[in-house]
Amino acid sequence: MGPKVSRKTPMISSVGECLPDIAVLLCLGRRSNHEQKCKETETETETGRMMNQTLRKAMQRSDDFVIEMDYADAKGNRTHRVVSPIRFMGSRRFLGLCLCREQPRQFQLSRCKNLKLIPADRVLMPVPMS
Repeated sequence: MGPKVSRKTPMISSVGECLPDIAVLLCLGRRSNHEQKCKETETETETGRMMNQTLRKAMQRSDDFVIEMDYADAKGNRTHRVVSPIRFMGSRRFLGLCLCREQPRQFQLSRCKNLKLIPADRVLMPVPMS
């Protein structure tokens, strides 16, 4: 007589029989990774949308509002800036008057962090850059 086989463990007579189960497990793993990436993309999209709305409000009401933000330049140096946004330059940049440097500057949206709308009457030029 052959070895005893438990009813809880199905007997697999060939590799072909287990391939569908392996494929399902692999797809489930991919789906969870895909869902995680989708959630991260949604969060980034929502953050970008909020950033654009804040900038647009400061542009439309430039006498009332300016932007305070942390900015990383091309070399990765981080500074705290106060900016009066002027206009968008495509979908990834905006032109603004940097109140710290007292000059117009282009800012990459991907390098902007902690963007806040603040009342313009709280700011005196020049603003010390930290």
